[in-house]
Amino acid sequence: MIRSRPDECRAKEHWEIIAGFPGRPWLDTSTPEPVTPLGDELSRITQPVLLVNGEHDVGDFLRVAEELERRLPNAQRIVVPGAGGFPLWEFPAAVNRIVGQFLDRSGF
Repeated sequence: MIRSRPDECRAKEHWEIIAGFPGRPWLDTSTPEPVTPLGDELSRITQPVLLVNGEHDVGDFLRVAEELERRLPNAQRIVVPGAGGFPLWEFPAAVNRIVGQFLDRSGF
């Protein structure tokens, strides 16, 4: 979406951030620490949770959000139409409206 609607999605600023990113996390050769699986614990989280994806987000991220929505008892998932992997950057006004509505409904 950022390529087809560059002004609205702030493409120039986005590419400036990417150009300035040195990539150090991907150059780290140390062995990562094992991650403890928490999937079974998710059902115990009762706080309201808002999950946000863009319509054209990375497939793995969409699948993770679907799984979290399924496992979290008080989750709401929204998919921002037309957005890619950075909906909060691409369409901040739409996302702010959605977050505001979520917070109002959740009593925050």
